[in-house]
Amino acid sequence: MVPRHFSKWRAALAIFLLGSKSLVGNPEPQGLLLYQQPATSFTEAFEFRSFRQENALYASIVDTTGQRKQLKAGGVLAVLPYPPLSLDPDFESIARPAIARLESLERTYPTVQPQLEKARGKWERALSVFQQRAPVSAATPAAGPLATLSLKRGVFRDVHLTSATQGSATFRHATGVATIPLSELTPAQIVDLNRHSSSVQLPLGISRVFVPPTSKTGDLTSRVEAYGKRVVNFLSAKAGISPAVFSVWAFFVALPAAVVLLLLGILLSARRSRTGIKPAPGLRTS
Repeated sequence: MVPRHFSKWRAALAIFLLGSKSLVGNPEPQGLLLYQQPATSFTEAFEFRSFRQENALYASIVDTTGQRKQLKAGGVLAVLPYPPLSLDPDFESIARPAIARLESLERTYPTVQPQLEKARGKWERALSVFQQRAPVSAATPAAGPLATLSLKRGVFRDVHLTSATQGSATFRHATGVATIPLSELTPAQIVDLNRHSSSVQLPLGISRVFVPPTSKTGDLTSRVEAYGKRVVNFLSAKAGISPAVFSVWAFFVALPAAVVLLLLGILLSARRSRTGIKPAPGLRTS
C-alpha cells in the first residue's frame, strides 16, 4: 500500500511537470491544415502548433518541428483543430460535428485520407472518454439568445440563429436580421452560437468552410493522383526542397522547357528530311 504522503508528493510532481510543460510551450500539434497548391490539384495536410491568417493573401503555420511556413491563403482548404485538453460539459456538441466534417473531407480528398483519419481518431477517442466520464451529460442549448456577437461590421446584441448554409449564417438580433459568411466567425463564436440554438447548428472543427466540387473523383483518378504525389515527394526529397516548391518548379519551369525542346526536335527532324531526299539509283527523270 502506497503511503498517503507519497501519493500527495506524486500528485504535486505531476502538476509541476504539467505546469513546466506549459511554460516552455506545448510541443504537441494543435490541429491539421488542408492545403491545395493554387492552380494545381496537389493536396497536402500539415500538422501545426499554431495557425495565423497574416492577411488576405497569406497565412502562416508553425509546424511540429517549430519551423514557420508561409502559405497562400487561397490554397487553405480547411483548418481542423484537434480536441482541447479540457473536456467542457458541451464537448459532445463540438465533437460530433467535427467528426462528421472530417468524414466528409476524407471522401473529398482521398490522397490525404490517412492524416484525416488520424485527426478523426483523436476526436473519437476524446468523445469516448467524455462519454465514459459523464454518460448522461447531454449538452443542452443555453436558454435565450447570445448576448453579444462582435464582428468586423459591428457588435450585434441578442443574437439567435435562424438558418445556415455551407458558407453563411443568418441570425436575428436586437435591431433586425443579418447574414454573414462563416469565415468571419471564430471557432469560439461558432460554439457560442450553437450553444444558444436548439434547431440550427453551424459546422465545427474548421475555421474556413470549403464547398467541395460537384464532380466525384473516380478510383483511377485517385490512384493516379496518389502515385503522382509519391513521385513528387520522392523527387523533392532527393532535391532537398519541399513538395510544394518542387511542384511549382516542375509545372512552370521544367514542363515548358520540355515542350520547347520537343518542338525544336520536331522542327529539326522535318528540316533534315526535306534537305536529305535524293533520287534512287537508276531512276530516270523525263
